[in-house]
Amino acid sequence: MLDAFFEGNVDVAKKSQIEAWACASEENTQLFIEAKTAWVLRNFPNERADADDFLRFSKHTIKIVDSLPIKREKKSFANLYRAAAVIAIPLLFAAVFQIVRLSNELNAREDYLLTAKASVIPSQQIIGTQEHIVNTGVQGRVVLPDGSEVWLNSNSLLRSPSKFDSDSRVVELDGEAFFRVNSSEDWPFYIHTQRGVSVRVTGTEFNISSYANDPFVKVTLIEGSLTVIDHASARTFELQPMQELILQEDDGDVVQGVALNVQEDISWKDGFLMFNNTPFDAVLRRMERWYGVTITVENPEILNFRFTAKFEGKSLAQVLEIFKISSNIQHRIDGSQVSLFL
Repeated sequence: MLDAFFEGNVDVAKKSQIEAWACASEENTQLFIEAKTAWVLRNFPNERADADDFLRFSKHTIKIVDSLPIKREKKSFANLYRAAAVIAIPLLFAAVFQIVRLSNELNAREDYLLTAKASVIPSQQIIGTQEHIVNTGVQGRVVLPDGSEVWLNSNSLLRSPSKFDSDSRVVELDGEAFFRVNSSEDWPFYIHTQRGVSVRVTGTEFNISSYANDPFVKVTLIEGSLTVIDHASARTFELQPMQELILQEDDGDVVQGVALNVQEDISWKDGFLMFNNTPFDAVLRRMERWYGVTITVENPEILNFRFTAKFEGKSLAQVLEIFKISSNIQHRIDGSQVSLFL
């Protein structure tokens, strides 16, 4: 019956009867206000609001209303609505707070769904599988079924289907490769690495280095645009031309910005090695792959060195001799084992 009263759906006689009942005692007054509060909450757009919490809040507020200078003997239904008005103010704040909270939850949910959607690699309907393996010390070039070109660096593996399906193009990479992907907005191209990082493109040129013995995955974009997906954290990163992204494996830190050494990153594709103030441990890792050797450093301080040079058509012995002349780094060669010392 009270719901009909609050909705204005009772006749004059019944309205007067309810008003008289509400003013008859403190208990009736409290029941009336609680019923009004519950009715407001039920009809409020936010259906997830906790009515019990708000009712407890209203009971606390009634104590404040009781302290107002209203003479009991002159208590009227107008006074009752005065009390309801006092309750309405904090109730309004509580309702607004609930709306904001739900809005934030919905926005966060939407962002999560968009991120989750972007981070999903489609299932490729594989029609046969091709594995392209480039051994240590050499480089290779592959033409994929869609005409896209891939240059594979030393000690790298590319796995692709014999034919891409009509929904997407998906390949797997372990190592380093330079991609020149044929453009198609409706036919996205995905590169999935063994390091839990993927790249989504529609048509672009870029280099991705994802060796198992490197502490990072590095993507360098030459032209076009692409999305890097870190599956471990479900994060996505957008790259623009001449930008790079480095994702550290140990702590998940990301460095994204202007690619300062593009030529150094892709020089291997054109048959030479280039270093520009490069940390010596990175120099040695690239030399191991390029020449097919294992390099051991006997003096740890060697790893504090940095190196700048361009090697084209140089043998391993010639490069080691340059180390000796420029930095006094000595060497021993035993087959495919190389030792460096001071």
